[in-house]
Amino acid sequence: MSPEHWALTTDRSAFQDPAQRHRAALRHEIDIAVEWGRQEEPHDETGWWVPWARERIVTEVCDVWWRGAPIDRVILARVGGRALLPLPLPAHVELLVSEWEVRVARLAHDLEGLGGFEELLNYTDIQLIAEWPAEMLDASR
Repeated sequence: MSPEHWALTTDRSAFQDPAQRHRAALRHEIDIAVEWGRQEEPHDETGWWVPWARERIVTEVCDVWWRGAPIDRVILARVGGRALLPLPLPAHVELLVSEWEVRVARLAHDLEGLGGFEELLNYTDIQLIAEWPAEMLDASR
């Protein structure tokens, strides 16, 4: 999901969720879009953000759409003005995010023109997993 395959729009009439701040559609399949930027109440108590304790952390929603229907949601953390990272889910003592969540976060990060995603992600204690086991998924995500 490289940014050059996506087209950002500022046309608010194209947004599925008017509370979102950004929207991009896949150039070769315009029925697929992502929207992000709507702030949500923080619900993270994992402490993953400690390396950025002096920066403002805001939780945002990133929705993936297909033909106007929501098909997925990834919760992002905006770290100051320099990073959009996937919000980890605590699992025992590890902080886990799926590869999909990282790809969606990286796409939003890159489309906003922010740099150094990998370095910023590696600065945390977040661990990558291929996908979420069914027993770990719940309605709180």
